[in-house]
Amino acid sequence: MHDDSTNLCTIRSALSVLPKSVREEYAGAAWEHLQKVADRTPAEQQKAIANHVQYLYRRDMKSTAPGLPADIADDAAADPARTAELKEEAARVLAKLNPLDRTIVIMLAASCTYRDIADEVNLSPSGVHRRIQAIRERAGGGQ
Repeated sequence: MHDDSTNLCTIRSALSVLPKSVREEYAGAAWEHLQKVADRTPAEQQKAIANHVQYLYRRDMKSTAPGLPADIADDAAADPARTAELKEEAARVLAKLNPLDRTIVIMLAASCTYRDIADEVNLSPSGVHRRIQAIRERAGGGQ
């Protein structure tokens, strides 16, 4: 673990990916995640924490289309009927997954790296990769 000054800078940098209005709300989660990635360099820590808080924010975000990845949610107002259809399909697919696979898919949709997902679900990055391959095969999507 680095000194408190370095840790504070790492967390502040990581939180900069979030809107200013919610940064304080996610500071505790950032600090907790810093403990998990303490063995990494400050740059690696910053990236891992930024991905983690971004995932948490997207998960918690109350948008016009909750439950959809942010890029789809951003277009929700453009085509409400298509958005409703996508939400229903996403809900059906996610409901079929066990909690671990559901978390992996949601984090993957939030653009988290395999390593960040692995840290969150206590698997190795290659274990995450294998789970994603299995999910895709079960869904008929191949690789």
